[in-house]
Amino acid sequence: MNKIINTIQQNNTFNLYMHVSPDGDTIGSALALHASLLSMGKNSTLICDDTPAKHYEFLYEKYSIVAPEKAQTAPVSIAIDCADFKRMGRSRLQFEKSPTTINIDHHFSNPSYATYNYVEGHASSTGEIIHELLKQLVITINLEIATYLYTAISTDTGSFSYSNTTPKCHLLACEFIELGIDVARLSSQLMNSRSLGKTRLLSLAISKLELFFDDKIGLIYIEQSDLAALGVRPEDCESIVDYIRDIDTVEIAIFIREMNNNKYKISMRSKLYADVGSIAQVYGGGGHVRAAGCPIAGDFNEIKADLISSAERLLHE
Repeated sequence: MNKIINTIQQNNTFNLYMHVSPDGDTIGSALALHASLLSMGKNSTLICDDTPAKHYEFLYEKYSIVAPEKAQTAPVSIAIDCADFKRMGRSRLQFEKSPTTINIDHHFSNPSYATYNYVEGHASSTGEIIHELLKQLVITINLEIATYLYTAISTDTGSFSYSNTTPKCHLLACEFIELGIDVARLSSQLMNSRSLGKTRLLSLAISKLELFFDDKIGLIYIEQSDLAALGVRPEDCESIVDYIRDIDTVEIAIFIREMNNNKYKISMRSKLYADVGSIAQVYGGGGHVRAAGCPIAGDFNEIKADLISSAERLLHE
């Protein structure tokens, strides 16, 4: 942390990188650091391969998020909530051009790929780590920054309902509420707002649900043609895996999204005991014990069979 603080204090231009298919944690954390750097009189650019889902637009309406091809190389690049180098997508090519790189994350599986790495697997979210960083930088947490940090922490804890929710999460939420964040608006925008297209996608996804092994494993597969037919984007698939996990009998939820050229994005969740992170690591992915993912290339039927077989083994461990 001290090396990261010194690097920030001694430099003036930064690129901040979010992971592909950005979620509330990477977006909120990056925005909090971005706003803080600007308040220090420094230059900062937000970079991401993908455009965030529509329900996050209200957060960054005063800022621009640029594609890596449009960004200039900065003396310092900071990856935020990127569990591994590949999570930056094509942005990693720009990231590695910087003389100094920083990796701030909360995934246990993070391999520490930067010049300076601050990885705290016990943190609820990367937003929690960014809060600590800003405190040590003596940044005043104003209403804007509090909104971003609350977004990061609340979304990655499932509105403070997942197993990674800690007393510290609630204490930070209290701090942000005291600063005047609009909890009702944030909850509505982040958790309870969904486009008509995404609603139709959810309906289609549920209709494609498959259950295995006494309904303890649930799986949904969405093809590119499904997204095209409904006029929705890959980011609109973000929460589908949670609907699988929420079925009362399901312990392991598996969501498979077709990308291209026999490549698939896998998202997994577990409810009480299964370590889905161990499956993701086998395929070069990562994440947490209860939430993990990975990209896999190959024959779909073989991939599906292997994932189900791996999940079955976890049920008996």
